[in-house]
Amino acid sequence: MSAALGVVFAALFAGRLSAGQPLRVGACQVDITPTLFPVCVNGYFTPRYVSEVHDPLYAKALAIECGSERFIFVLIDSCHIPSAFTDQVKAQVEEKTGFPADRICVSATHTHFAPAICRGHETSEGIPSDEELRDRGIGPYEPTALAGAVEAAVGALERLEPARFGWCTAREPRHVFCRRFLMKPGTAPEQPSDLVEISHNVAQMNPPRQSEDIVSPLGVPDQTIYCLAFTRPDGTPLALLANYSSHYAGGSDLEGRLSADYYGVFARKIAELLGAGENFVAMMTCGTAGDCNCIDFLNDQPPYDYNIVGEHLAEKVFAAYGGIQFADTASLRVRTDTLELALRRPTAEQVETARALLASPDDLSVTTRCYAKLTVAEESFPRRWAVTLQTVALNDIGLCAAPGEIYSFTGARLRASTPFEANVMIALANGYNGYIPPADQFELGGYTTWRGTSMLEREAEPKIRAKLLAMLRDIAAADRADDSQPQE
Repeated sequence: MSAALGVVFAALFAGRLSAGQPLRVGACQVDITPTLFPVCVNGYFTPRYVSEVHDPLYAKALAIECGSERFIFVLIDSCHIPSAFTDQVKAQVEEKTGFPADRICVSATHTHFAPAICRGHETSEGIPSDEELRDRGIGPYEPTALAGAVEAAVGALERLEPARFGWCTAREPRHVFCRRFLMKPGTAPEQPSDLVEISHNVAQMNPPRQSEDIVSPLGVPDQTIYCLAFTRPDGTPLALLANYSSHYAGGSDLEGRLSADYYGVFARKIAELLGAGENFVAMMTCGTAGDCNCIDFLNDQPPYDYNIVGEHLAEKVFAAYGGIQFADTASLRVRTDTLELALRRPTAEQVETARALLASPDDLSVTTRCYAKLTVAEESFPRRWAVTLQTVALNDIGLCAAPGEIYSFTGARLRASTPFEANVMIALANGYNGYIPPADQFELGGYTTWRGTSMLEREAEPKIRAKLLAMLRDIAAADRADDSQPQE
């Protein structure tokens, strides 16, 4: 799409002016790059220890105040963060400022080049305990990330100032493709069913590129970049929150180094293109990337890396930015609720199978050993888990936040049913419960459906989606009720 067409696209779909109340916005970012090394990085099946920094990692916060309603969005350069961590961020912000915890959202970008905050399945055997770190003269990283996230949220509140708001969308198909495929019978990878709860797999994530064993893709990627923009009354850029539905991009020069990946490149590039000042804060959040990434598995693809992806996304947003209709007033609505779901737990017999396999760990593949260890650990999981869900409406655009890696199907269904003009799905928010596949995907198997990788019950996705939609509709109903009240 040309720059001119991007502006036209933005003008057609930008947020329309909405009656509301005066808006105040504050933004802050805090460097959370570790200073004590090595650090353990998760995001793969085996732990990696890193002692070099490619580019800085940040905790960023956006505070929005509109009348009596307020909201803070915190974004951390991390692969994923547990609910225990996000709950601590919220509790400490509330303790320091009085800001209500249920009006705070904490999410991860999903860079795979950041220190591990929690033990993912890939690092279940690799993250040293705090005591082991201290014995080696290394401090744990979690306190650094926690302090940075709290500082960013408090700083955003302290910087609240009058603002204007608008939003736009742009299309970027070059860097988001389905990564989950239906395969020919007998060609998809398998794991012992006692370890993963799936006995037959016909789906595969990340198959060999252009493989003859691929039958068809199992998802339709969302190619849209969503952008919420805030300026000062004089038009000076203040903050920007964007969303794209593709996994991290990586690059050869990032191996063995810490990086915010394309999320960081986007933030720096859009600030440069907008000519924004030092206090400008840009965020790129992770959307429905559970079954999507930057790799075209079916066709030849030009070279790409984190720099190319981040810069292309920024250029598309910049082209659309000129078509935004900024509003001097706004309507902000927030809903936070919990949904109790079952956790997938092994039977006693499956745990015994896992223990028997681990008796000879060197005879196991890396993945089988990881899932065997997870099966033993899952025996102590609670039977039920309360996930935190949030919806936010700012004028005529809705946002949903859920604690896991979300499939493109979920985002498409929410967009089709939302009562708002557009709907943004923010994944990896307020905790981490692994992949959240649509219920029918479990019959196809594959990595993103295996127990240990997907932690919640098989009906989790339709229940989460229904709850989010109900929360969006509740906001819309409240808006209609307000509109029906006689004006003074």
